[in-house]
Amino acid sequence: MEQALARLLRDPAPATPALRRARLTELDVAIPHPVYHVGLSDLAAGRLTAAARLVAWRYLLLDGERVIAAAEVTAPGASGRVELTHFNEGPFVKATVDALSLAEQAPQVAGAAYEFRSLRIPALYVASLWLHASDDLFIPLPPTHEKLEALRVYTEEQLITELRTAAADRLKIAEDSGGPEEDIAVPVR
Repeated sequence: MEQALARLLRDPAPATPALRRARLTELDVAIPHPVYHVGLSDLAAGRLTAAARLVAWRYLLLDGERVIAAAEVTAPGASGRVELTHFNEGPFVKATVDALSLAEQAPQVAGAAYEFRSLRIPALYVASLWLHASDDLFIPLPPTHEKLEALRVYTEEQLITELRTAAADRLKIAEDSGGPEEDIAVPVR
């Protein structure tokens, strides 16, 4: 991954403005975190973490101590290959850092060991920090769905409760309009 990043960063076309300004020798790659996707049908049926599918790995890119962008690679498929899909420095990059800071301070997280993940529900425009453990926690990143408060800690049950009806409503609209019954995978960055 690091070699692919270095190669692409030398080509200014695909890199973000912040990455073009960064000194390549100073650029550091944080430990990646897995990115999961949940579809509307599963959420409408009350399934969240059990239905989450690994779709990518995301790397936060640092210039010194400051996170300036993210890079995402596909999850290994049957061939085992991974491909760099994109760089971005949009609002979800800063929001991820803000959510991680919030998680470090949250009383629900104190004293527990969590795995850092991302959870996306593209059809509802939800991107969330997922703190995976025996009692999964979620912190929606701004901007987020109107039923959620960005940068607030939710349990899995709370997140399902807030979004289940919205997922069912979105599926109903798609069914009534003859559109796809499942969500269209709109990237959330």
